[in-house]
Amino acid sequence: MSNAQGNAISRRSFVKNTAVATLAATAAAGGASSLFGCAPKQVEEQQTTATGQVVANEIPEEGKIVWQSCCHCGFTACPIKCHVIDGTVRWIDNDTDGDPEFGGVAFRPCLKARSIRKWINSPERLKYPMKRVGKRGSGEFERISWDEALDIIAEKWQYTLDTYGPEAFYVCATGTRNYPIQRLMNLTGGYLGTYGSESNGQINQAATYLLGMDPVTFDCGGGLGSTTSAIKDADCGVFFGCGSGESRMCGMGEVYEAAKAREAGIPLAFIDYRLGEGSSGNPDEWFPIYPGTDAALASAIAYVIISEGKHDKEFLGKYAVGFDADTMPEGAPANSSYMDYIMGTGYDMIPKTPQWAAPICGLPSERIEYLAHFIADADTCYITQGYGPQRHHNGEWSAMAIAALAVITGNIGRPGTCPGLNGKGMQLEFDGGMWNSVPIGTNPVKKQISISGRFNAIDHGPEMTALTDNVKGGDKLNVGIKLMFLYEAGSFGNSSSDLNWAATILEDESKCEFIVGSDVIMSTSLPYCDIILPDLMYQERMNFVSTVTGGSAYGFVFGRPVQEPQFECRLSYDWCADLAERLGLRDEFTEGKTWEEWMKIRYEEESRPSAPHGNAPSFEEGLEMGFWRDPEPAEPIIAMDRFVADPVANPRTTPSGKIELYSEQLATIRDTWTFANGDRDVVRPVPSYFPEIEGVADVNDTYPLLFATWKAKNQFHSRYQVIEELQQACQHCLWINPIDAEPRGIQNGDELRVFNDRGEVRIMARVTARIMPGVVGMPHAHRRQMENGVDVGANANTLTSHHWSPISKNCPSTGSTLVQAEKA
Repeated sequence: MSNAQGNAISRRSFVKNTAVATLAATAAAGGASSLFGCAPKQVEEQQTTATGQVVANEIPEEGKIVWQSCCHCGFTACPIKCHVIDGTVRWIDNDTDGDPEFGGVAFRPCLKARSIRKWINSPERLKYPMKRVGKRGSGEFERISWDEALDIIAEKWQYTLDTYGPEAFYVCATGTRNYPIQRLMNLTGGYLGTYGSESNGQINQAATYLLGMDPVTFDCGGGLGSTTSAIKDADCGVFFGCGSGESRMCGMGEVYEAAKAREAGIPLAFIDYRLGEGSSGNPDEWFPIYPGTDAALASAIAYVIISEGKHDKEFLGKYAVGFDADTMPEGAPANSSYMDYIMGTGYDMIPKTPQWAAPICGLPSERIEYLAHFIADADTCYITQGYGPQRHHNGEWSAMAIAALAVITGNIGRPGTCPGLNGKGMQLEFDGGMWNSVPIGTNPVKKQISISGRFNAIDHGPEMTALTDNVKGGDKLNVGIKLMFLYEAGSFGNSSSDLNWAATILEDESKCEFIVGSDVIMSTSLPYCDIILPDLMYQERMNFVSTVTGGSAYGFVFGRPVQEPQFECRLSYDWCADLAERLGLRDEFTEGKTWEEWMKIRYEEESRPSAPHGNAPSFEEGLEMGFWRDPEPAEPIIAMDRFVADPVANPRTTPSGKIELYSEQLATIRDTWTFANGDRDVVRPVPSYFPEIEGVADVNDTYPLLFATWKAKNQFHSRYQVIEELQQACQHCLWINPIDAEPRGIQNGDELRVFNDRGEVRIMARVTARIMPGVVGMPHAHRRQMENGVDVGANANTLTSHHWSPISKNCPSTGSTLVQAEKA
């Protein structure tokens, strides 16, 4: 299907003659309030003159311009232009030096970055080192000196090393990367490592088994596919669970690339349980399905494509194993191919027809058939998924089933394609990605656990094994986590699943015996720490950052401090050097270099050579510029292009060197591992669907609503929540469909109690048709605030479960949860 043909397809045909048409139309009719969240109950009036005329804002003084970056939002790091007057940031501007035309190269940060002035000068900043004086979690601390704090840490460090060994050490650094403390730990024997991430643990494992990686370019690593800018060469685009309109809001990112695609007449389809910001204003692109059912939908789409003979037989024969009996590995059981699963000739013996999938995922069968033809009839279809579908108990299989659609249609390795994975960012090399760093050296401890397994490792570490918990690098853990550093790890107490359960583990001081936290704001993780150290804001230090976008633009920010360090806040590299001195390792730790000198070395050796056009400035030139953007946009990165060009010379890291629609590795795991959730932990060697725990198949009278979460537009996890203006712009609400709200007597603005067996939150209602009936949800990681056992701050993870996914052992912190909602 050409672009011209795509233009001939009216977007209204996406919703014509189906029940979804009513749902989408109602969502569209919601107006501005439905698009931008709950409006504040009271909005300040604009300043006016006596005659009622609006007073224009005074043009601020230019001041000294200092380039810096935002604190990043997990994927995107945008440059900001700070105007400094008398040593204080007075106002923030964006990249006004780039090409202002739509389609030109200019970076436009979102309002989170534009509000940095209020973030770095927040009255809630940590000011001094503190020592816990009450019970863990009580938040009772007293001020101490840096010397006392570091003396205590050094003593506990040596005690833990002598008593338990280096395997008992652990680092959690989710807001950034604390390479200094990891470097120091490696010098004293190492620490228990982790694999995966809270963001992409399941899709990373799925990609490893299905697609493998390129051992040279590492494409598909982390579950990342092609850049979103590749869609410009596609005939259509399909987005499964993509929330980039909230989570990746940079001006050169995925939403921008999708907008350019629409302008070019490329039709798009967004598959999600809610009409998110990525497709807001375009409700006809929305295909609503229940959370956790993406694999059922993808399997039904595959059934239509295969049954109509529209799969790419030549591609499958050359690049894949396991599609049908002719491509199965030697010794595999009969009737165990991917095609056997889809057509119902193997496994559960059920054909995965649209009629089978419709009641599971909630999308009418004719709409499923439409999607199948939408994909199969295109010459080139850009198929991608966000991180939402994989954040479920069955997340690995949702991720694999979506990616399998790209495989069977041959939409891999050529312009305009993405192998069904997450959109890759245009990011230049720097160890630690967008985060500045120092080299950490080699970790002598080879054992690793899933990042979500850290609470288990605190609670019952010696019981964790390779066959029960996917411990890597050894048969089992010998000791639990006894000393832990939380560095800018607000997500530890916000984004972890089942927070009431997690809190009971942290409160027990006999388990993890010593916890150090370093941050800039008193996050909800820090009350569980024994020592708290105040860190510098990003903007108070040299802050070298590789910008990350989902588009074709990229650059480097050579950030200088915008103000002097406040109070007694210190750079982590400096206090780590002082801690190293107490451990007799200062010279080994610093190698005689300052933080700034490390930045220069890492830039010149790693980052500068990675610029695609070889035109990046020297470090000194970059410091003078403040921000460098490549004026020539890069061509899209196409995942697996080297493999498709020559599969023999460029094999994948799978055992066969090819795409594996049947994985012998997964078959072995199925037959040898022990699973915590019994029969509910399903492992198959082919992409397939199985019902998640607390999913649509488990809805009951007590907890009749599926609960899901997404990233907030106005904060990153709980970061920026202290900025009142951002909270007024987008209030924290529970989205609930009118069909579910009416019988409960719920109206917009009502205070609700949302609860299950794990906890209860209080939150304002937002009644909207932009979420499916039977599903409720809220932005995740709002600050937890407990009052009499109830979370009045409404952190979603007070409700979520800790049913780890079968393979990656990651937490389903955005789904796999049932709740009830009623008026408080």
